[in-house]
Amino acid sequence: MRHDVFSARMAPPSRALLPERIDWSAVKYLWVQDALDEINAPTLFFPCVVFMDDTWAYLALTTDITSARQCVARLGAAYDKPVKDWTRPAPETLADESFLHSVRDLLPADHGREIPEQEPEWGPGWAQTDDLFRNGATDAEFMHELAEMERIARETFSVDGISQADLNMAFLAIRKEAVHRWLMLHVANPRQKVAS
Repeated sequence: MRHDVFSARMAPPSRALLPERIDWSAVKYLWVQDALDEINAPTLFFPCVVFMDDTWAYLALTTDITSARQCVARLGAAYDKPVKDWTRPAPETLADESFLHSVRDLLPADHGREIPEQEPEWGPGWAQTDDLFRNGATDAEFMHELAEMERIARETFSVDGISQADLNMAFLAIRKEAVHRWLMLHVANPRQKVAS
């Protein structure tokens, strides 16, 4: 799963690392970070670089999605480095059972599962969130689907003897991430209005 530090909601950075000052042999990948404040401010998007030691830095102080995507795409092509853009919807091939896996991953260790190395780095609840987004679901449909997934997961895990407190903690974390993801997808990928 992606690193939690990358999804931090924070104040805009005061400075950026200039591309000419980067040792590009030490770069793992480039990515677009979203800083979503659902209440007080618009969403900001920053192009970032991640190094082999998993430290990271801002590449520019631009805050709009188009400029951030263009920056990482340009530098990724120029220096032959991969770009991970979680502001775009996840591929449709993401496993349908990922919601249950997300719940397991947040439960105490004895109920967790080993994640294969080749599994994509997507956040909890993203498969369903992104699928609903791609299919044009409304906010109400999204919330209904999220509640339905929680109901199915609760039935699935109740037979395993997992405490309701542990399940509630997992569902709360997944719901928070899914709602953040839903809002960010709409800001980063605005829909074209159909003329009537």
